[in-house]
Amino acid sequence: MDDTTYIASDKKQLKKILTKVEEFSNITGIRVNAEKSHLICINCKKKIIAKKKNEYVRILGIWISADGKKNYQKTLIEDKTKNICRMVERARITDKGARYIINHVLFPAIEYLLNDIYLNTNMCKKINSICLKMFKHKTGFAQTAINSIFHLKEGYNIFDIENRQLQLHIKNFNDRINRDDLLGESTKIRLRQFQNWIWKNKSIFDEDFIYKIKDNFNLNAMIINKAKEKSVIWKFTNKGNLIVTIPSGGKYTIKELWNDMGYEEQILNRGLRENGIMFVEQIMDLKFKNILSWQHIQTIRPKRGRPPGWYTHINQNKNFATNIIQEKLKEYYIHNLNIFNNLTKKHISTKKLWIAHKDNNELIIGKEHKKGKQEDNKKGMQQMKHYNIITKNLEPTSVLIPCEGCEINIENKNEECIYRIDKGKKDKIEIPVIYSKTSTSSTATRSFKNRIRMNVKDLYTATDLMENYMRNQEDNIMDNLSNTIEEEDIREKHKYQEIQKWIKCEDEDIVILLDIKEKLKHRKQVKVYTDGSLETTLTESIMGFGWVIPEVKNYERLTFRGNIKNFPSSTRAELMAIFTTLIVMPTKSKVIIYTDSTCAIQNMKTIMEKINTREIGIKNKNPILLQMINDIMKENKLKVICHKVKAHSGDKYNEIADSLAKIPGFVKGIKNNIFEGTLITLNYNKRFKHIMSSTKCREIDWDLTFKTKHPSKITSDTTNKEDSSRRSFAIKLLCEELPTLSRRYVHKPNLCNSSSCVLCDELIEEDNMHVFTCKRKGNIDPIKGLNNKFKEILMERIKKEESNIDIKVIWEHINEIDILNYLYEKDYTLSKNYSDLTFFDIIKGFVSSIITTKVIKICKYKKVKAKKIIIDAMEEFQQILKQIWKERYDKVIEWEVNNGITNKDKRIKQTKEKLNTNNQVVKTSNIRKRNNYNINNLKIIEEKEYIQNKQKQKKTNLEFFVNESFLNTNTYKRNNLYKIKIFSDGDMAISS
Repeated sequence: MDDTTYIASDKKQLKKILTKVEEFSNITGIRVNAEKSHLICINCKKKIIAKKKNEYVRILGIWISADGKKNYQKTLIEDKTKNICRMVERARITDKGARYIINHVLFPAIEYLLNDIYLNTNMCKKINSICLKMFKHKTGFAQTAINSIFHLKEGYNIFDIENRQLQLHIKNFNDRINRDDLLGESTKIRLRQFQNWIWKNKSIFDEDFIYKIKDNFNLNAMIINKAKEKSVIWKFTNKGNLIVTIPSGGKYTIKELWNDMGYEEQILNRGLRENGIMFVEQIMDLKFKNILSWQHIQTIRPKRGRPPGWYTHINQNKNFATNIIQEKLKEYYIHNLNIFNNLTKKHISTKKLWIAHKDNNELIIGKEHKKGKQEDNKKGMQQMKHYNIITKNLEPTSVLIPCEGCEINIENKNEECIYRIDKGKKDKIEIPVIYSKTSTSSTATRSFKNRIRMNVKDLYTATDLMENYMRNQEDNIMDNLSNTIEEEDIREKHKYQEIQKWIKCEDEDIVILLDIKEKLKHRKQVKVYTDGSLETTLTESIMGFGWVIPEVKNYERLTFRGNIKNFPSSTRAELMAIFTTLIVMPTKSKVIIYTDSTCAIQNMKTIMEKINTREIGIKNKNPILLQMINDIMKENKLKVICHKVKAHSGDKYNEIADSLAKIPGFVKGIKNNIFEGTLITLNYNKRFKHIMSSTKCREIDWDLTFKTKHPSKITSDTTNKEDSSRRSFAIKLLCEELPTLSRRYVHKPNLCNSSSCVLCDELIEEDNMHVFTCKRKGNIDPIKGLNNKFKEILMERIKKEESNIDIKVIWEHINEIDILNYLYEKDYTLSKNYSDLTFFDIIKGFVSSIITTKVIKICKYKKVKAKKIIIDAMEEFQQILKQIWKERYDKVIEWEVNNGITNKDKRIKQTKEKLNTNNQVVKTSNIRKRNNYNINNLKIIEEKEYIQNKQKQKKTNLEFFVNESFLNTNTYKRNNLYKIKIFSDGDMAISS
């Protein structure tokens, strides 16, 4: 129970209520928190002190202040993140435990505080950085390790707060926008307010319209904008189109004119928005020859004071502006007439309507007479009071005076002239008239008069055009044929729109769907087989769907297939197949759907149970797609029945649907999910560039590659230290994050003179692969031994699972795999440029699709068993690699101890000081001791000391290389004869 309010008229009644509450609480075991209880007294004599602007009040998970800022919530989120991560860092838990606390303890607490706030990118990076810093420490990764492997679903699957909050807000926003209660209405009001605030002729939901706003200026608008950055857009049905109103009617905006005139300063929306002006057509006369005076321009607020600055700038350069406008608009208006809604819209400048029309070549202007109280026997007629235009020097002015009687008067009174007009008359114009003393013409009258707020000459021209149009309509009866053709075009366009309002696809797909719909239009019952598929690689997931309708006519089968992206799941693909099927179904027909997806059938049942929109969003993972299916079923009055078909059971049409759903030619390259159609560039991580080529990418079995990195599922409950250690090593090996000397030299150059390997006589950089290719002063290529070992492991695993297969047959099949035929010594650096995978990639942990295919063939196409064999073989091989790494690690630790490098030295952050001649690093502590020397002497002394230290270090290294513990290792046993070469520069090399 939460947020309970008790209302009483006096103290006695309140005590009585609280007594009952206490009894009820004792019975049910509910405890009331007295510290959070408040007593509010109405008409109390005590003075109530308001909170300060920067003080916050909490209502559930929302903190509100008078100044409207959300700094306290942001601070609260940051502090909560730091506190939880600090506790996890000190605790003795495995990677799974740390991941569970971040994803399922910390993030729900943060999301609870995000109901009315959207964190910006910098804040999200800060929170992610705090979490990853702790997690990298717990898993033994360096702080410089790439973040993507921790967020990747196939890696450690750590949530990203930016994606989580976007997912949260999109779900909540979609729920609010589809509701019809107060929450839904308030959301729509906010959206309309923002649409008016930006003052654009584009909808805020348009895919290509990205706007810039301040953080938390309008939460709903910010959610829409962020969603569009991730290619998530909303498409509305007819009901949804009423959410926002987009200004329309013109072709050329004031902002576009402003830019074309070459003004550098940005025109403000406020001046245009407050006056309701957006298009150039609103400020031009009927023939685009002149810019209207400010008093003639129709605005939504009274014209007081001087005209706005933007109008003044344009009017001062009206000749230049007019030329630009005429050049731009001649493409849109063939007859060079301004048909904007100035002459047709409902003007609310006066209480009664003013109407102008032409009768017998005479302009007649009238005001609605006695609105609502007319007693006219003639139906469809309206009484108007006649007004005349005052002229000056034979030129009409804007002033209107009542007519004192003329031939159109229907009453006997001479004081006022009343006439009738047909309410359905098409050639009449509503005109703006204001009772004002501000003149808009050359008249000298300064008293209050009824004045026309538009150019009178334009009024005459408009009535002439309408009169000519009506005359032509009566004469040209033969135009009906062309009208019929236009109607057919409209009907064809309407058919396209019927498809486009449900789905966005290519024109050729719409033609296919329209053709199928035409062939099914007379059917009362339709059977259809549907299927969906999901294909996934490292960075991309594509869903395919297809369906087939059995013989319709003349043994013809109707089929359709397509692909969709975003929010990948096999159920979503199955539902998309059902949705596209329903688009082409005839109205009031019975649709029988056969599918092999149990999840799709369960989702369809939720719609057939006729639950409300809110429950669809809560109970299902595909609420938008299900809502669209629900809408099309209601609109077309379809009766849908779903039947389960067993997959791959030999059903003819189910197999056809399955083949249609498969994606042809999948993975031609890794695509960017955010910017569609562009390839991902990895310039910031050159170590992965060689593997991201299209050829190598296709040769990798990504599913098995990532499965071999996890001894157990990262989401499972079982965990131990060994499981965490094996996962950490496998992922480090794959991402080249092992703490080798090359990486230490980059981050701790004060401890290592170079990045060369200390265990071999060649000055080779010790990277991830050199750990396994290092000969340790021998002549035997270690990779050849690892290659043979891997083949033996793979053969043993196959023999264990398939004992009836002869071991010679297995060995022959394995030797047919080119990637495992390591015939001669190869250079790892050069192998990066190869177009195909090599055994070096197997060492890193990549699983080749060729190996997968070959093992499946050996196991007689038992895919599950074959995949288990490969996973077990790779895990056993990685254990051998881990043992090699451990032996190397022990040797390097021993070398560090002999050179006086301690763990404390590794943790200390020291300043790098580069020498002038040899670009080497010396310790800052030694520099500070020699502050009394001048700069030149200091450099000479430092260079001498550096050479002496280097010689001592080489001597120490030599003693280490020839000691008994090193020579008696398994790798270098019986190779204990070494020669020493001393070069002229003092460097030494050891050769066998």
